[in-house]
Amino acid sequence: MVECGFIIKLILLISMIQTTYKGSVSNFESVKSQIRERWPGEEDKFDASSNCATYKQWQKNNYYVLPKEKALTAQIIIEKKDKVTGKIIARYPKKISLFCWLQVRPMK
Repeated sequence: MVECGFIIKLILLISMIQTTYKGSVSNFESVKSQIRERWPGEEDKFDASSNCATYKQWQKNNYYVLPKEKALTAQIIIEKKDKVTGKIIARYPKKISLFCWLQVRPMK
C-alpha cells in the first residue's frame, strides 16, 4: 500500500493541474466506476477537471505515468467542421485513454 501522507501531498500537487474535461456526466460516471473497481474507496477523491488526464497532459505538467499502469477509458465526440462555412458536417466517437492521480508521480 502507498503511504497515506504521500497520497495527500500528491493530491495537493495534482489539484493545480487543469485538464480539458468539458463536463460530460456519462464520462465522469464511467471513469469514476473504473476507479472504484481498481481502487475501492478512492473514487470520492476523483475530480475530472484536475486529477484525471491523458498521458500527454501529465507529461506537460511534469508528471510521469508509473510503469505497467493500464489506462482508464472514456469516450469523446469529435466534430468535423466544414472549412469554408464552419458548420459541423459530421460527428463520430473516439476513445481516449486517461490516467488518474494514483497512477502518476512527479518528475524529479
